[in-house]
Amino acid sequence: MVDTSPDARLVGVEDSRGLRTASFALTGVGALIAAAGTTVTWMSAGLRRDLRELLDLEYLGLDLVEGIAALVVSGMVLALLADVRRRPRPPGLRPVGLLLAGLILVALPAWVAVRAEDRAVDEVAVVVARTAGITTGEAAAHVRTDPDLAVRTDSSGVWLSIAGGVLVTLGGVTTLLWSRRRPPDLEGGGP
Repeated sequence: MVDTSPDARLVGVEDSRGLRTASFALTGVGALIAAAGTTVTWMSAGLRRDLRELLDLEYLGLDLVEGIAALVVSGMVLALLADVRRRPRPPGLRPVGLLLAGLILVALPAWVAVRAEDRAVDEVAVVVARTAGITTGEAAAHVRTDPDLAVRTDSSGVWLSIAGGVLVTLGGVTTLLWSRRRPPDLEGGGP
């Protein structure tokens, strides 16, 4: 038997408001962190024997296609979040959109981290190919085998954007829960 007393409905409203506030906070903070993360160094690369790091290359998130995409997705999350907050009960696609955007914000910087060494080898191979007069493929093989040309990479800067993406994903999950738990007879309002 379902309790339909005013007190029982009020408990549902309080639960719904808590989920709504949590989803807003997680998603908004996550999108801001992911966007801020695109302004830090996502990847640096250089030769292992270059102890003074004279030839190091640094890529901010904004220097990479993935970083620009992460910044755009972060902006879209904030716009979608504002739309979700304006409506008393968001349609199902908006919370799913937030969830997918969070997964994208995790995947893009993670992809940069996974490919960091290959990208660095490609960059160094282009320079070696130009100076040695060989093809880029031959230069890449030399970079991978020659200890004087061995590449080191650091992609620890992507963690800030990944953390923001995780928060957006959690916010998407709580928004989805909120949109499903919210009593249909109640109109907007609340935090």
